[in-house]
Amino acid sequence: MSGEVPEAVWMYKENFSRLCNIEITEKKRLEKLHNIRDDKAAGADVLVPGFLNGVKHELVSPLVILFRKVIDNETVPRDLKEANVMPIFKGGQISAASNYRPVNLTSQIGKVSEAVLRDEVGIRITVRIRNCWKRYNTGTQK
Repeated sequence: MSGEVPEAVWMYKENFSRLCNIEITEKKRLEKLHNIRDDKAAGADVLVPGFLNGVKHELVSPLVILFRKVIDNETVPRDLKEANVMPIFKGGQISAASNYRPVNLTSQIGKVSEAVLRDEVGIRITVRIRNCWKRYNTGTQK
């Protein structure tokens, strides 16, 4: 045995390195904006959820453009990645640092973007699994 690792044989020939074919519509974005709770804290972008809920119909179109650019460029703006880390008291002695847990307050717009992407990727994975399972059950392979 030479100790060399054999070449991997790929089952799928399509190019999955990019997410460019994800369709982001205003309807999908608006559905996720409806889910923002007013009682949540603002993130590093200082956009309060109550404000976002008030202007969601005006924001939806620019957010679709922004998210499309994020997907096309495969780069997330720094503002959507930043978070404020806040200590939350768990109980016990107030002066002990071990009695606090960190909580990341991230951008509400970033959370909406993540939710849309998570849904789209989840749908694609589910379809792939179903297709693989069908081929496995019928005995055909591509």
